[in-house]
Amino acid sequence: MAALHVSAANSFFNEDGTTDTTAGTDGNGRIESVQALAERLGQVRRYDASAVYSVLLPSAENAITYNINLQSEAAADSLAPCNYLISWEVTTPSGKSSGFTSYSAGNHFRYSDERLQEYHFDNDSVPFLSGRGGVQRNARFTNLLPAFLSGEINRIASDTAFTYRFNPNATYSGKDAVRLDAVESVKGYTARELSFIFDAFSGTPLHISIESNPGSVSEQSVTVSYSEPKEAGVADFTEATLIGLYPEVFERFRQGNFRLENLPGTAMPQFSMPTPTGERYTYHRGDGFPRPVVIAVIDPEVASAPATVSAIRNAVNSMPSATDIIWAVKSRHIDTIESLLGYGLKEGETILAGANSIIRDCGITAFPAMIFVGRDGIIKSVHIGANKNLEEIVMQKVALL
Repeated sequence: MAALHVSAANSFFNEDGTTDTTAGTDGNGRIESVQALAERLGQVRRYDASAVYSVLLPSAENAITYNINLQSEAAADSLAPCNYLISWEVTTPSGKSSGFTSYSAGNHFRYSDERLQEYHFDNDSVPFLSGRGGVQRNARFTNLLPAFLSGEINRIASDTAFTYRFNPNATYSGKDAVRLDAVESVKGYTARELSFIFDAFSGTPLHISIESNPGSVSEQSVTVSYSEPKEAGVADFTEATLIGLYPEVFERFRQGNFRLENLPGTAMPQFSMPTPTGERYTYHRGDGFPRPVVIAVIDPEVASAPATVSAIRNAVNSMPSATDIIWAVKSRHIDTIESLLGYGLKEGETILAGANSIIRDCGITAFPAMIFVGRDGIIKSVHIGANKNLEEIVMQKVALL
């Protein structure tokens, strides 16, 4: 495997073209300590590479091999050490499988096995803050990126569970390199044996091998060989870029399809939002409702919002059969919500604050928007906008629930 070529697109260069100098490097910028290695890895601003990732499981005759494309850029927030896009493919006895995972500015996407998952910090921060650093830090293959490896190297150097040896004068495929060998022990037993080889100047990874539970029946071996990128990099890792790269994935497997008008006849997308009193209301796609429901998505900044609230309430209250109302208000400000909907809950009504998830997943671009959902959780009809006949329109649609 050819060693990784480090260029301007894959470097630790400053914006003025100079290189960073830190303690632990020689006069030519060569890395000479573990601390300098971790720092140099953390300084990689833009990274593009390919990797072959092989894992040999217990009792398996052949290794499972993933071909991976790695891209990252400097972090835009503290939720992850970098923004990234990782795509991969693997051939199994059942055929070829592929997927991707990405993080950028509070938005995390992961796709595998015909399942697209997405997380957005502004809508629900819990997945980003729970577990061992959140979903964005524990996605598949993120530990292969320089920014994540920087944290791992620091942990090896500071955690007493590790013993390590650092060689600043190694070579790899004829290239100047540095090598870090470490052993992780748990309760006196060797849990992992790790070996990392990095470019001696840029710090970018060249080769990794990890033996888990060595010598036991559950022994597992992982090797990673890095090379030059086999795919052209993208400018950013935003949602719009992902949709352009994977249009079929988003069209087939995303719960929302960006146009409210296309939703009748489909299951109501999942949503989770807080109530003004601090509880969280979560609806799972496919669940039913106790009664037919009107989900009214309201922006208090729209002038027609008060008249819309009145028309919906009048229409629902005039019907002979009970129908619930879920007010999904774009604002998160309690005073604004209470000013619009009144104080206290009315029977058959639920108030939700910060309606970004419904707005996104239902493709709502104008307000007010009303979604009429049957007991079975299937959307029967929708309506967008306010007019003088809104009360009559709502009555007609509720009657068909």
